[in-house]
Amino acid sequence: MTTFQDMQYERLDKEKIATTCTRITEAFKKAASLEEQDRLMTEMNDLLNHVDTQQNLVYIRHSIDTNDAFYKQEKAYLDDLMPELEEYFNAYEQALVTATYRRALEEKWGKQLFRLAEVKTKTFHPDIIPELQQENKLTTEYAQLIASASIPFKGEERTLSQLAPLNRTKTGAYAKRQ
Repeated sequence: MTTFQDMQYERLDKEKIATTCTRITEAFKKAASLEEQDRLMTEMNDLLNHVDTQQNLVYIRHSIDTNDAFYKQEKAYLDDLMPELEEYFNAYEQALVTATYRRALEEKWGKQLFRLAEVKTKTFHPDIIPELQQENKLTTEYAQLIASASIPFKGEERTLSQLAPLNRTKTGAYAKRQ
Protein backbone atom coordinates (compact mmCIF):
# COMPACT_ATOMS: atom_id res chain seq x y z
CA MET A 1 0.00 0.00 0.00
CA THR A 2 1.27 3.44 -0.93
CA THR A 3 1.50 5.94 1.91
CA PHE A 4 1.04 9.66 1.47
CA GLN A 5 4.75 10.26 2.02
CA ASP A 6 5.56 7.82 -0.82
CA MET A 7 3.33 9.58 -3.33
CA GLN A 8 5.44 11.30 -5.94
CA TYR A 9 4.60 14.80 -7.11
CA GLU A 10 4.94 15.51 -10.81
CA ARG A 11 4.58 19.08 -12.03
CA LEU A 12 1.58 19.41 -14.32
CA ASP A 13 2.45 20.23 -17.93
CA LYS A 14 -0.12 22.66 -19.34
CA GLU A 15 0.55 21.85 -22.99
CA LYS A 16 0.40 18.09 -22.43
CA ILE A 17 -2.86 18.32 -20.46
CA ALA A 18 -4.42 20.77 -22.92
CA THR A 19 -3.48 18.60 -25.90
CA THR A 20 -4.78 15.42 -24.25
CA CYS A 21 -7.99 17.09 -23.11
CA THR A 22 -8.63 18.57 -26.56
CA ARG A 23 -7.95 15.22 -28.26
CA ILE A 24 -10.38 13.42 -25.94
CA THR A 25 -13.04 16.13 -26.32
CA GLU A 26 -12.87 16.13 -30.12
CA ALA A 27 -12.94 12.33 -30.27
CA PHE A 28 -15.88 12.30 -27.84
CA LYS A 29 -17.87 14.67 -30.05
CA LYS A 30 -17.20 12.52 -33.14
CA ALA A 31 -17.68 9.15 -31.43
CA ALA A 32 -19.82 6.78 -33.49
CA SER A 33 -20.87 4.54 -30.61
CA LEU A 34 -21.84 4.47 -26.96
CA GLU A 35 -18.85 2.26 -26.23
CA GLU A 36 -16.47 4.80 -27.74
CA GLN A 37 -17.94 7.69 -25.73
CA ASP A 38 -17.81 5.55 -22.59
CA ARG A 39 -14.14 4.67 -23.21
CA LEU A 40 -13.31 8.35 -23.76
CA MET A 41 -15.08 9.28 -20.51
CA THR A 42 -12.87 6.77 -18.70
CA GLU A 43 -9.80 8.26 -20.37
CA MET A 44 -10.84 11.78 -19.35
CA ASN A 45 -11.51 10.59 -15.81
CA ASP A 46 -7.98 9.20 -15.65
CA LEU A 47 -6.59 12.56 -16.80
CA LEU A 48 -8.72 14.50 -14.31
CA ASN A 49 -7.74 12.12 -11.49
CA HIS A 50 -4.07 12.66 -12.28
CA VAL A 51 -4.52 16.45 -12.28
CA ASP A 52 -6.49 16.34 -9.02
CA THR A 53 -3.92 14.09 -7.35
CA GLN A 54 -1.02 16.37 -8.23
CA GLN A 55 -2.98 19.46 -7.20
CA ASN A 56 -3.93 17.86 -3.86
CA LEU A 57 -0.35 16.77 -3.18
CA VAL A 58 0.79 20.37 -3.58
CA TYR A 59 -2.09 21.75 -1.53
CA ILE A 60 -1.51 19.35 1.38
CA ARG A 61 2.26 19.56 1.39
CA HIS A 62 2.12 23.36 1.15
CA SER A 63 -0.41 23.57 3.99
CA ILE A 64 1.79 21.35 6.19
CA ASP A 65 4.69 23.79 5.80
CA THR A 66 3.78 27.06 4.11
CA ASN A 67 7.46 28.09 4.24
CA ASP A 68 8.67 25.14 2.14
CA ALA A 69 10.13 26.98 -0.87
CA PHE A 70 9.48 24.16 -3.36
CA TYR A 71 5.78 23.70 -2.55
CA LYS A 72 5.29 27.45 -2.19
CA GLN A 73 6.52 27.81 -5.78
CA GLU A 74 4.38 24.88 -6.98
CA LYS A 75 1.30 26.30 -5.27
CA ALA A 76 1.85 29.64 -7.05
CA TYR A 77 2.29 27.76 -10.34
CA LEU A 78 -0.98 25.88 -9.85
CA ASP A 79 -2.79 29.06 -8.78
CA ASP A 80 -2.12 30.35 -12.30
CA LEU A 81 -2.40 27.07 -14.17
CA MET A 82 -5.70 25.63 -12.93
CA PRO A 83 -7.92 28.48 -14.24
CA GLU A 84 -6.18 28.20 -17.60
CA LEU A 85 -6.85 24.45 -17.74
CA GLU A 86 -10.49 25.09 -16.85
CA GLU A 87 -11.05 26.30 -20.40
CA TYR A 88 -10.14 22.84 -21.74
CA PHE A 89 -12.13 21.01 -19.08
CA ASN A 90 -15.11 23.23 -19.85
CA ALA A 91 -15.00 22.28 -23.53
CA TYR A 92 -15.20 18.63 -22.50
CA GLU A 93 -18.11 19.37 -20.16
CA GLN A 94 -19.93 21.09 -23.03
CA ALA A 95 -19.42 17.94 -25.09
CA LEU A 96 -20.83 15.86 -22.22
CA VAL A 97 -23.95 18.00 -22.02
CA THR A 98 -24.67 17.47 -25.72
CA ALA A 99 -23.44 13.85 -25.92
CA THR A 100 -25.11 11.74 -28.60
CA TYR A 101 -25.51 8.83 -26.16
CA ARG A 102 -26.18 10.93 -23.08
CA ARG A 103 -29.13 8.92 -21.76
CA ALA A 104 -27.19 5.68 -21.85
CA LEU A 105 -24.10 7.35 -20.39
CA GLU A 106 -26.24 8.79 -17.58
CA GLU A 107 -27.36 5.25 -16.72
CA LYS A 108 -23.75 4.16 -16.30
CA TRP A 109 -22.10 7.30 -14.92
CA GLY A 110 -25.08 8.84 -13.12
CA LYS A 111 -27.19 11.88 -13.92
CA GLN A 112 -25.39 14.03 -11.36
CA LEU A 113 -22.20 14.07 -13.44
CA PHE A 114 -24.15 15.56 -16.34
CA ARG A 115 -25.98 18.04 -14.11
CA LEU A 116 -22.66 19.24 -12.74
CA ALA A 117 -21.33 19.59 -16.27
CA GLU A 118 -24.36 21.70 -17.21
CA VAL A 119 -23.82 24.03 -14.27
CA LYS A 120 -20.10 24.34 -14.93
CA THR A 121 -20.67 25.26 -18.58
CA LYS A 122 -22.92 28.09 -17.42
CA THR A 123 -20.51 29.44 -14.80
CA PHE A 124 -17.24 29.56 -16.73
CA HIS A 125 -16.03 31.80 -19.51
CA PRO A 126 -12.41 32.32 -20.62
CA ASP A 127 -12.75 36.04 -19.84
CA ILE A 128 -12.80 35.30 -16.10
CA ILE A 129 -9.48 33.38 -16.05
CA PRO A 130 -7.52 36.38 -14.67
CA GLU A 131 -10.07 36.82 -11.87
CA LEU A 132 -9.89 33.10 -11.02
CA GLN A 133 -6.10 33.34 -10.90
CA GLN A 134 -6.31 36.37 -8.61
CA GLU A 135 -8.80 34.57 -6.38
CA ASN A 136 -6.39 31.62 -6.09
CA LYS A 137 -3.49 33.93 -5.21
CA LEU A 138 -5.50 35.72 -2.54
CA THR A 139 -6.68 32.42 -1.06
CA THR A 140 -3.09 31.21 -0.89
CA GLU A 141 -1.94 34.47 0.70
CA TYR A 142 -4.70 34.18 3.29
CA ALA A 143 -3.75 30.57 4.11
CA GLN A 144 -0.13 31.64 4.46
CA LEU A 145 -1.10 34.50 6.77
CA ILE A 146 -3.24 32.24 8.96
CA ALA A 147 -0.49 29.59 9.09
CA SER A 148 2.10 32.16 10.14
CA ALA A 149 -0.02 33.72 12.89
CA SER A 150 1.64 33.17 16.24
CA ILE A 151 -0.17 33.87 19.49
CA PRO A 152 1.28 33.79 22.99
CA PHE A 153 -0.72 31.34 25.12
CA LYS A 154 0.23 30.13 28.59
CA GLY A 155 3.84 31.14 28.12
CA GLU A 156 4.25 29.53 24.69
CA GLU A 157 3.93 30.76 21.11
CA ARG A 158 1.20 28.80 19.35
CA THR A 159 -0.28 28.83 15.87
CA LEU A 160 -4.02 29.10 15.30
CA SER A 161 -4.23 25.40 14.42
CA GLN A 162 -2.48 24.53 17.70
CA LEU A 163 -5.09 26.57 19.56
CA ALA A 164 -8.08 25.02 17.78
CA PRO A 165 -8.36 21.94 20.04
CA LEU A 166 -8.44 24.26 23.06
CA ASN A 167 -11.54 26.04 21.77
CA ARG A 168 -14.50 24.86 23.86
CA THR A 169 -17.75 25.72 22.16
CA LYS A 170 -21.17 24.15 22.24
CA THR A 171 -20.34 21.96 19.27
CA GLY A 172 -18.71 18.61 18.83
CA ALA A 173 -17.93 16.33 21.80
CA TYR A 174 -18.49 19.09 24.36
CA ALA A 175 -22.09 19.63 23.23
CA LYS A 176 -22.83 15.88 23.33
CA ARG A 177 -21.95 15.70 27.05
CA GLN A 178 -24.52 18.30 28.03
